[in-house]
Amino acid sequence: MKVCIITLHRVKNYGSVLQAYATQVLFNDAGYETEFIDYYRENDTDTYAENNLGQNIVNRLIDAKVHRRFHSILSNIVKKMLIPSMKINNYIFNSFVSNRLKCTEIKYFSYKELVDAVPIADAFCVGSDQVWNSIYNGGILSTYYLDFVQPEKIKFSFASSIGMDNLFETEQDEVQKKLLTFNFVSVREQSAIKMLKDIGITAKRIIDPTLLLPVNKWELLLKKNNIKYRYILVYVFGISKDVEKCIKEISTTLNLKVVRIGTQPYHKLKSGKVSINPSIEEFLTLFYYADYVITNSFHGIAFSVNFNKNFTVLLRDNFNYRILDFLELVNLQNRVYQGSDNSVCRQKINYKEVNSILDYERMLSRQYIDKVLGKINENE
Repeated sequence: MKVCIITLHRVKNYGSVLQAYATQVLFNDAGYETEFIDYYRENDTDTYAENNLGQNIVNRLIDAKVHRRFHSILSNIVKKMLIPSMKINNYIFNSFVSNRLKCTEIKYFSYKELVDAVPIADAFCVGSDQVWNSIYNGGILSTYYLDFVQPEKIKFSFASSIGMDNLFETEQDEVQKKLLTFNFVSVREQSAIKMLKDIGITAKRIIDPTLLLPVNKWELLLKKNNIKYRYILVYVFGISKDVEKCIKEISTTLNLKVVRIGTQPYHKLKSGKVSINPSIEEFLTLFYYADYVITNSFHGIAFSVNFNKNFTVLLRDNFNYRILDFLELVNLQNRVYQGSDNSVCRQKINYKEVNSILDYERMLSRQYIDKVLGKINENE
């Protein structure tokens, strides 16, 4: 039985490619033959990212009204500085996808291309990751609602994330219409279950695939640890308040050195050892051997929990819903950084309780996969 999966595997993000890898392993272990539909959103292509690199960073750093006259000049300067790092980053992620994920031979760059050449499979799956986040996607993308799939085929979602605290009212009818064509719907956050229930869609909760894969499967990807001292791993991106204050307080309290994961050369200006553009395997290794983790990333939290690490969470300016949802699930809401009170970093997490919760969630996931598998068997 073959399942084609469509997800965000071409996003240059550690969590995105690792959730895809985990989904592949989970489905293969359940008896599926899997293949990722090699679909690129416009902003997933290397060309798009390169063309917009300088402009995006300048916009984030400087008020557009102040620098409008010099925007083009500044953007080109920044672009030339950062292009080498971007090319390395692209190589790292593209290599992982090529070597670790089984993708369709055809690359798709539009919904029409998919309609004209639908891959052959017994069932089609969308997920995991924020495939239904209409802000990230620039609206509702029919591709991620499997509209291109023939009506007689099985359609299901796997831990798909909406990534927001509510559906836009203007989108509710369209989302409802699209999801009514699914045989099974599962989402990653409890909040998404309520959102979909409000529009008449019944969904199951399945936690992120990276949390469903047992540790011994992740250990197969680890590299040799080249850091010979105890350290706090810092994996922070986007904007979070009090990042440096938090790092200094906790590193001093725990007497640990700082190691950071960075993506741009200027990240080396920050304190501690900075690993720029580590490979996906090196990324996992840094988490595995860390003594403590500071992160504002959902998947940073996921791998901290996978490897039973004590950690502190920094909230970002937006899209914290999935983080808070997961922390509530495993009763770790107290790990969110609360200003100058860093006493939580001295408190060890009760991983006996956390692992028990995750074991139960893994059981629910297996039941869901078995249910879908049974439906595919009936359909043959």
